Amino acid sequence: PPSGGGAPPPPAAGELGRKRKKDVRRHRRRKKRTVRLEIYESPEATVSRLKSAYSAALAAIGALHRVSNQYCSRTMEPDLQNDMMQGPSNDSDDKVGKQLEDVTYSSIRRVAEAARAALEQSLLPDPHVLATIVFSGRGENSTSAWMDTYQSIEAPRIFPQPALLKRWERLNAANRGKIQRIAYLGLVNYGDLLLCGCKMNSEVGGDGGLLLDKGAVPRLNVLDRLMEDDASLWPEEETYRTIRLSLSAYCDASELDSSDPT
Repeated sequence: PPSGGGAPPPPAAGELGRKRKKDVRRHRRRKKRTVRLEIYESPEATVSRLKSAYSAALAAIGALHRVSNQYCSRTMEPDLQNDMMQGPSNDSDDKVGKQLEDVTYSSIRRVAEAARAALEQSLLPDPHVLATIVFSGRGENSTSAWMDTYQSIEAPRIFPQPALLKRWERLNAANRGKIQRIAYLGLVNYGDLLLCGCKMNSEVGGDGGLLLDKGAVPRLNVLDRLMEDDASLWPEEETYRTIRLSLSAYCDASELDSSDPT
């Protein structure tokens, strides 16, 4: 082969085949370990894991509200208030203000995505949580309003009912009660999170108005400064779909706890 600084020759076909087979074997071993862990996880370990997932979700929601409050406090500082009261600002002031808004919007969107993912991708789709939502106090042919709405929007990542029933039957009454409480709180906080991240035009009446009572969940203060009406912190998703997900979560929560005022 020629010497020099050229690119190294591509690997032989046999070497590529061996590498692919090795990767496939490694993937199968990892999949077996995951399935084995899922099968042999004790109910107590399940409850502990779900509590940790719920705590992580609450921490992410708290971070979202902190970012919002920090920005609102920053814009209400005396120096900034004086600048706003002294009449038109110069180009430099406008540029600084715009940069602050852009950085804040980027930060709050990132935190909102993390908070939503903690509930939507980690806690609520868990088969034990879904089993509690589907079967708690209802027949075996029941379903979940949130699960149906989520599946109609996102790619299906939800366990089929037979798999959920198997999880449900493994739990005793005490563990079912604990997971039911986690599921209820997760659904309520998920619904609240989606609503507080939406800015809808509340003056529109009729079919164009809000699905939920005005003021049920106050939106983040930062949205009034950074966003137009009929928008949300998840711009890749139509706002009415975000609200529909929130409403479906509240419906499931009320099924888990009939005393829920929502």
